[in-house]
Amino acid sequence: MNDTIKGSISAVLYSIIIGLSFLFSKIALIDGNTIDILAHRFGLAFIAIFLYTIIAKKGKVVSKSDIIALLPLSFVSPVLYFSLQLLGLSMSSSSEGGIIQSTIPIFTMIFGIILLKEKPSLKQKIFTFISMFGVLFVFIAQGKSIDSRHLLGIILLTISSLSLSLYNVMARRDAKEYSVIQMTYVMTLLGCIVFNAIAIIKHLFTSDIISYFAPLASFDYIGSVLYLGIMSSLITFVLSNYALSKLEASKMGVYLNLSVVVAVFAGAVFLKENITFIHIIGVFIILIGVMGANLSKTLTEANANTDSNDTNIQDS
Repeated sequence: MNDTIKGSISAVLYSIIIGLSFLFSKIALIDGNTIDILAHRFGLAFIAIFLYTIIAKKGKVVSKSDIIALLPLSFVSPVLYFSLQLLGLSMSSSSEGGIIQSTIPIFTMIFGIILLKEKPSLKQKIFTFISMFGVLFVFIAQGKSIDSRHLLGIILLTISSLSLSLYNVMARRDAKEYSVIQMTYVMTLLGCIVFNAIAIIKHLFTSDIISYFAPLASFDYIGSVLYLGIMSSLITFVLSNYALSKLEASKMGVYLNLSVVVAVFAGAVFLKENITFIHIIGVFIILIGVMGANLSKTLTEANANTDSNDTNIQDS
């Protein structure tokens, strides 16, 4: 099994887990608030990877210089991405979160142009605008039902997608120098420290530290946090970091669209969210745009390789 196939399998598993995370986040929000959920999930995630390094006898996983070097990546995700995502989900639906997340490949391509000096073809640009239109279509078409709070939730989810897109580009760069475990260790460590510090300080200010532990009395909350902490934080970090070490950031983005389908249907089946014809059309437009953009990239690269081979043959 070659590296591309291994990376692709990791990307598919990552996308499925991420798609279901919207469902478990909504369930957790019934008993807990945004910051406590983040504190509990990343506390659990760090405990898990710390125990893994001990059991696997990994020794010292990262040095002080490694931590400093990986801080920008870790701030973008998990700190910025997950906090904005959960805040956004508290004001909108699971299915909408999935739909907005489908724009990540587009933003990833834009960041690739800015930071990696990539040059997309005209077809890629056209399909990019098609995909963006799909997102706008969903929310403009149901505009009357969107109040100011709902709109804020959509904006926060959009910014969280921007954060994960930036992470995709940064992780692709950092994967050349650091191992999957090193990157995952620092990301979960920073998430654990930042979110738990904020949560504890918040409860101390309100003189209600007991409420930090209160949601843990709910089995639904515990189950959701276990999924979010182990599967959707720790395991997805490992899978995404591994996939990005084998695949280009833009190719990784293609697989993220599977999370849209999972999120939309999980919200409809388990949370009884109303999935309208507008949502279905919007998802279809988004997928056409993103798949078209990435297919154009693949075809362009294939043609370039063919031309290069033809030139080599002629030269010889």
